[in-house]
Amino acid sequence: ELYLSETNQLINGDECFQLFERESWDDEQYTGRKRLSGRFHNRFIELDFNYLLEYELEIIIEKKKYQLPKTY
Repeated sequence: ELYLSETNQLINGDECFQLFERESWDDEQYTGRKRLSGRFHNRFIELDFNYLLEYELEIIIEKKKYQLPKTY
C-alpha cells in the first residue's frame, strides 16, 4: 500500500508491485555505495521528494517492521 498524504489516497498495488526507496541527499555524498548501472537504473521510475514534514517522518519510522521507541 502507498499512502499519498497530499490527496489523502491509499493506493493498493498489484501483487507483483514493489516499491524501493533510496535516501541520498546529493550524489556527491553518495559515498561508500555502488551506483546503479545505467541499464539497471533505467528499469525504475525515480520520484524525488524534497522534504517531509516532521510528523510524516515519525509515521514512517513508527510503521517500520522493527519498531523504534518514542525516544528516538
